[in-house]
Parts: sequence; C-alpha cells; structure tokens
Amino acid sequence: MNVNQRSVYSAANFALFLTNIANRLVLQRRQQIPNFGIHDLKAEFRGRFYAAEILKRFPAFTENAFIDRLLDSLSTIGAAHP
Repeated sequence: MNVNQRSVYSAANFALFLTNIANRLVLQRRQQIPNFGIHDLKAEFRGRFYAAEILKRFPAFTENAFIDRLLDSLSTIGAAHP
C-alpha cells in the first residue's frame, strides 16, 4: 500500500473539516429541536438522498407540497429524535 505523508495530511484535514461542518449543522438544528444529535443529522441526510432518488424515478410527483411531505417523512426514518 502506497501511503505518503501528504495524502495522510490531506485526508486528516478533510476529516476534521467534515466534522466541523457536521457540528455546525447540528447546532443550527438544535435551535428547533433541542435534543438533535449527529444520528439525527445522518438520518435527515439519508432521507433527503432517498427522496431525491424517488423523485428522479417519479417526475410526475414534483409539486412542492408532495416534496415537502416526502422529505419530512423520509427524514424521520432512523432518527433518534424525530
């Protein structure tokens, strides 16, 4: 396995950057949901990913009310604090 100092340094910096982004997103969501945590953030983004995939396959259901209901329902699946 080829591992050099520069690639390890870059990977570590990227991991810390993503951690900072996740913490910032959690703090923003805690203004609305006080017990919001990292598992809730993961569930929310997983739900958004699934909703985007569903909407790609069913373009006829693209009115805003349907999209909002779909995002709300899919984002709470697997969340620790729905």
